[in-house]
Amino acid sequence: MSAHDRLPHNRRTAAFERPVARALSAHLPTDAPVIVACSGGPDSTAALVAAARALGAARVTAAHFDHRLRPTVEVAAERAIVERVAAAIGAAFAGGRAPRVPRERDESAAREARYRWLARACAAAGAAACVTGHTQDDQAETVILRLVRGAGSSGAAGMAAAAPWPVAPAPRAGARRSPLLLRPLLGVPRAAVERYLAALGVAAVHDPTNAALE
Repeated sequence: MSAHDRLPHNRRTAAFERPVARALSAHLPTDAPVIVACSGGPDSTAALVAAARALGAARVTAAHFDHRLRPTVEVAAERAIVERVAAAIGAAFAGGRAPRVPRERDESAAREARYRWLARACAAAGAAACVTGHTQDDQAETVILRLVRGAGSSGAAGMAAAAPWPVAPAPRAGARRSPLLLRPLLGVPRAAVERYLAALGVAAVHDPTNAALE
């Protein structure tokens, strides 16, 4: 626990954090820094706090990215939430923004831009991995969506708790090694996330467009 962590610690928070700590320790080298992709939504905010407590806040950077697809005032409010939570637990913060406003909503391109920036944020922080807030509910939704799209039983497999980076490195990245993508909340239902945030006294934002861009 960080000496700068100002959020509540109790049995309810500890029960949520223990499996997250196990999931992270199974894939991370000792003392390796990580970044947590955090939109300010419930899932990623819970992942940020739990990861900081599992690893030590000094190893964690909260990373917020503006896709430039939504009103500036809304994005600024979400970024402010991420900054406040990071400060409350003693973690670092990094913010990024898409280089240009897209001419039309292209979620695939927005997702790629986000992961390219996250890879650069990992390199800047010396991070071995990026943590996301995908939950058990996201896992179920992913499998159902793939089945609806016609994938067979093998093609409809869900997300992995640890996976290779989903986007090819930009040419200017050269031979830089891509970070690992970690999803320590895959076994956690969204209802448990809500209870965890309530126990912490943290209010996250509920924006359904964020989930489509994860």
